[in-house]
Amino acid sequence: MKPTPQEGVERRKPPPLHTAGARNSNTQTENRKMDKHFKLTEETIEWQGHILHRIEATRDSCWANAGELGGFVESEHNLRGESWVADEAKVWGSAYLLDRSLACDNAQVFDKCILMDMSQVAGDSRIHGYGTMVHSTAKIYSGVVESSDDYIVFQGFHEGGPLTAYRDTNDMPSIILGGSWYTLPNFIRWAKQRYENNPDRLEEVRLITELIRKRFDKA
Repeated sequence: MKPTPQEGVERRKPPPLHTAGARNSNTQTENRKMDKHFKLTEETIEWQGHILHRIEATRDSCWANAGELGGFVESEHNLRGESWVADEAKVWGSAYLLDRSLACDNAQVFDKCILMDMSQVAGDSRIHGYGTMVHSTAKIYSGVVESSDDYIVFQGFHEGGPLTAYRDTNDMPSIILGGSWYTLPNFIRWAKQRYENNPDRLEEVRLITELIRKRFDKA
């Protein structure tokens, strides 16, 4: 469900990120058999000098139902655990998706990087770099992550979920909070309206945005 914008606050289009376990929520991962949950289909594409195969779910999992087609991987080794590649997303090389991680839309995950835990990458995201790890509950929409320092996750800031900050494909700071995608100025405007009667929380916003600017704002 798309969140309702605060009056007077312009938001960018919310990303199609998901809530882990939304599908088949009555089936717990720890109770599932550890059999492989996907197979490579005969549909292939050539991408960046690699042959990628579209995947198909062979059983219900946290991101897909049995028989559902997904995105593209180079080999079965690219996906482990309950991870999933959806839509036209692509994973190749020595990149791995572990646990309940997700790549969807047109995201690209390559080189020797790892998505793990319940992390999600979507939009036109490009995740790569030797040893890069995207983990915890990070959510990145149309972001560029070339090292593990290219994003920050703040837990416990908002009841809607963690806040993820990163640099987007336009080389500008972006924020995912709950199901909403903000530019940094729009996030500040939203937070000032939301917490106008809460000076302690406004001080937290000031400190968080100061850190985000220091890390990601090249202007």
